[in-house]
Amino acid sequence: MSNPNNNGNVIGRLAADPKVFPNQDGSSKVLISVYADNNFKSRDGKWNSQAIPLETFVNAGTDVARTPYGSAHEGDIVAVTTHLENQKFQRGGQTVYELKAIADDIWFVEPKHVRDARRAAKLEAENQKLQAQAPAQGQPAPAAAPAPQTQPAQQPVAAGAVGDDEPPF
Repeated sequence: MSNPNNNGNVIGRLAADPKVFPNQDGSSKVLISVYADNNFKSRDGKWNSQAIPLETFVNAGTDVARTPYGSAHEGDIVAVTTHLENQKFQRGGQTVYELKAIADDIWFVEPKHVRDARRAAKLEAENQKLQAQAPAQGQPAPAAAPAPQTQPAQQPVAAGAVGDDEPPF
């Protein structure tokens, strides 16, 4: 939908993989969150970003996996065109109005090979972490640490006495 009186753009990194919720009519609701960088420094001198929650709907009969949302992953840099909608519903007998940012279209800012390389590196790091946490199969459990040995008591050293290898402090 394009409305020149109600539109916007959000450019940033996806905070997480898109979440897909199937509807009863065969359509799907897709939720994404994009970290959009501020164009100014905060009071503490840092460049912060805002997590912008967006949602969209995929028509019935359309496979979400074949849309850009199906190949989008956490960390991907995207550009999203949006519009705002005021949604009205009943909660506890009261009328509630909720303003939502709706994603109209999404583009990947980075080439596919860059996104694929980042995803592969992330999966490799996760695999290495899992392997480090799980004990190797077929190897005995590590032996208990040996009991600490007591050391002979040291002779007191006279004040001001310095050994050959010790600094004078």
